[in-house]
Amino acid sequence: ASGPGRRAESTVSGPYGPHRQRRRWHRVFIPGHVGRAGGGGGVPAALASVTDGRGRSRAYTSGVADLATGAPVPRDGQVRIGSNSKAFTAVVVMQLVAEGRVDLDGSVDAYLPGLVRGDGIDGRRITVRRLLQHTSGLPDYTGRLGEEIRAYEPRELLSLALGQKADFEPGAGWKYSNTNYVVAGLLVEEVTGRSLAAEIERRVIRRAGLRHTYVPAPGELRIRERHAKGYHRASPDAPFVDATEWDPSWAWAAGQVVSTPSDLDRFYSALLRGRLVPRAQLDQMRTTVPAGRPFAEGAGYGLGLVSTPLSCGAVSWGHGGSMTGYETRGGTTEEGLSVSVAVTTQPGRAAQQHMERIVHAWLWQPLDVPVVQDEESQARSADAVLREAAKRVADRFPDLAVTAEVKSAGAVAALLEESERSRMLVLGSRGHGALVGYLLGSYGQEVIAEAAGPVVSVRERDAQAGGPGEGGEVVVGQQGGPEDSEAVLGFAFEAAAARGAALRAVRAWTLPPVFAYSPGSLRLADEAGGLEPFERKALAEALAPWRKRYPDVPVTEHVEIGSAGQVLLSAASRAQLLVVGRRVRRVPLGSRIGSVAHAALHHAGCPVAVVPPA
Repeated sequence: ASGPGRRAESTVSGPYGPHRQRRRWHRVFIPGHVGRAGGGGGVPAALASVTDGRGRSRAYTSGVADLATGAPVPRDGQVRIGSNSKAFTAVVVMQLVAEGRVDLDGSVDAYLPGLVRGDGIDGRRITVRRLLQHTSGLPDYTGRLGEEIRAYEPRELLSLALGQKADFEPGAGWKYSNTNYVVAGLLVEEVTGRSLAAEIERRVIRRAGLRHTYVPAPGELRIRERHAKGYHRASPDAPFVDATEWDPSWAWAAGQVVSTPSDLDRFYSALLRGRLVPRAQLDQMRTTVPAGRPFAEGAGYGLGLVSTPLSCGAVSWGHGGSMTGYETRGGTTEEGLSVSVAVTTQPGRAAQQHMERIVHAWLWQPLDVPVVQDEESQARSADAVLREAAKRVADRFPDLAVTAEVKSAGAVAALLEESERSRMLVLGSRGHGALVGYLLGSYGQEVIAEAAGPVVSVRERDAQAGGPGEGGEVVVGQQGGPEDSEAVLGFAFEAAAARGAALRAVRAWTLPPVFAYSPGSLRLADEAGGLEPFERKALAEALAPWRKRYPDVPVTEHVEIGSAGQVLLSAASRAQLLVVGRRVRRVPLGSRIGSVAHAALHHAGCPVAVVPPA
């Protein structure tokens, strides 16, 4: 989380303990960034709600509710929550799944026969799961809407989408499309015989105790309760135009709900605590695939839920939404902390950063370590922890030589120094989900980006699964030519040989841009012996020297069209180790390790090795 260094350090060494210091810090930090987001961040107003693990909420506001009158912003006022509505729709669908009325892996056509048809579009091949996860290939209708906002019927929105070609074959990719949730809404109405609005009211709003949330009625333009006006402007230099009152039916199941920041907190908290869907369906909702735009790097999309990596290494669950006049961000952790932030226009980058900092700050998890004060006590505590860890390793692997050393340097510096003289680094987590703790947190990403050698991440559930050799294949991703993948393939073959495991080498590929204009071009290229044979040959050439060096390692060559991250994660679903290369990219706020490595670290169900280039 962003904030003064001294204050952050006090969470592990201050006299009040981490959680009390955390609360004291938030009282200063969060109002400051709400103030910078609203008014000072180039937006008329900002509203925020933070909720702790006991359900206690606090509201913050800044800016003005009405640019013409200068009226103050109402605390916890209503806003149009945009695509957060998708989570509401998904909950209704998953309740129907739990009731046995909808088959998650059944076809859309089973419920809406003949309705979803078009160029490369066939509802018989699209499952309900693919709708909710944006892997259906259905094109988005929003680009076909006219400039004038008017009333739309759901089937009219679907017709706009079906007038376009499919984005991809069902399951062959991921692309955010509002059309998926329009179809999901139509499915709900067909199965229940009631309107989607009535089902959301009955199944979600009442059950979660949301007092200021509703689905607008047909033709309802005004926001019902206290609210700040929403504004739109055509460019950063253009004047703000009042965009509060208009018909939201163009977004329907994908984005027309009205709520408040505290109600959003309450909704996501109720969902994550299992109050809205049974645990089995919640687990399905939280099973994610790597997501692209408009979500943050490293985000995963489940079934109406988005997982977002936080700067502290934890993961938040939510969705976010953008609607004419309003934008909302937020999330909820497994520990029950929730935050929602809304601004009253589509924000520029400065305001977005302040919104993100509020989210990261409130959901930040203090390290669960002994709270000590003086340097000598800290050293004794660290030594005791390390001795216990070394003893556990020695007990489990008695033939392994174990040494232990306490470093007084900062974590990043110490780990990077060790990487210069070690064959690999192994980083763990605190077991709160996807890589909580150092990994991809304030230290982990920097270590992975800068380490001289391979870095292996192991989560708590990975460690409990068993020792080396117990499990499936070693899976490795291969890209480029033989020289590009020398280091990653060498590490993978060595690991497979040491574990007595088979190796699966995966190469994902995508069509050149020219093929986007004609889906039939793929068939023609294959008939000509072009693209896929080329990819198979490239993989075989890269593997050849390693096959010769490790003749006893069984190798499966896996070539598949699709997103590299998705293909690799699918291939590694039963692996004991996933090996990926590192592609470091420098950005103003630090280093990025590459989208494939990011996806693997956040979504793989096994240990992940990130290998730098040779």
